[in-house]
Amino acid sequence: MIAGMTREIRAAIEAQLPRRVADATELERELRDVKAEQKRLTKAVALADDVPELVTELRQRAARARALEVQIATIRRAPSELRALVDQAEATVRRCGLVQIGSRPQRDLNPCRLRERQVS
Repeated sequence: MIAGMTREIRAAIEAQLPRRVADATELERELRDVKAEQKRLTKAVALADDVPELVTELRQRAARARALEVQIATIRRAPSELRALVDQAEATVRRCGLVQIGSRPQRDLNPCRLRERQVS
């Protein structure tokens, strides 16, 4: 039963990974566009006398580029972290399940129950 549940969870996460890669590709395309806009705005600011609107636009593009870079890094890093999280959850579930396999639950030894008592 535990093995079946963990397989289902792992399959659900694995099914999401290709979509995350596609999302990263789209964000990378947007990042290239934003950086190209930044270059054009930088040239416009250099050629113009004092145009605060251009400076504001340039700052907005720089902030958007930083946000996109963070999103891309998060997506690229996430698959391995998701797998590690599933591995950790699976190990915890197995420990909790193994302690209760027997003629009666041994609540004092169950790591799930111990954690609940510590939090209370």
